[in-house]
Parts: sequence; C-alpha cells; structure tokens
Amino acid sequence: MVFTVLCYSQLLNSLAVRSEQQSLFAQGITSNRPLLLTVLVSVAVQPGIIYVPALQLLFHTQPLGLVELVFCFIISTVAFFAVEVEKLLRRHNWIEY
Repeated sequence: MVFTVLCYSQLLNSLAVRSEQQSLFAQGITSNRPLLLTVLVSVAVQPGIIYVPALQLLFHTQPLGLVELVFCFIISTVAFFAVEVEKLLRRHNWIEY
C-alpha cells in the first residue's frame, strides 16, 4: 500500500505544484499536456506493478483489494489538497510567502 500511496501522491503533487499561486483548476488540467500524459501513463502502469505476478516479484508488491485501493487513492490526495489550500490562503493574503 505504501508504494501505491507514494506513487499516486507524487503524481498528484506534480500537478499541484506547477504554479505557486494559481490553482490547478484555474490553470486547467490540459495546460501542460506532456505532464498530463506522463501522469496518465503512470496511473495506468501502477496497477500492473501491483497485480501482474512478474512485476510483483520485481517490485516486491502484493495485490490490493478494492477497499485498500480506494483507501490508497483517498490518502494520496492529501498532499494535493494541502498544496491547493496553501495557494488559496496565499492568494487571499491569509499567510505570507
């Protein structure tokens, strides 16, 4: 689970930190297509690493159940939303740079 959470959280974080001030939602998710493509490919490859037996051996992973996978997705969003909230607070001058 840790491997999956780290992978997904870093992918979401890469989307969030593209701008120090502007929200990802204001920028538009398609404003950096190469990054979006990289994130989508990485999200698509991740299940292979945890479900394909040969890749499980290589990466020392175990298959996750549906509840565990949903939990991983939820936990992975924490850093993304923390960055977005920080940008919101900075835009409204509630915290300083």
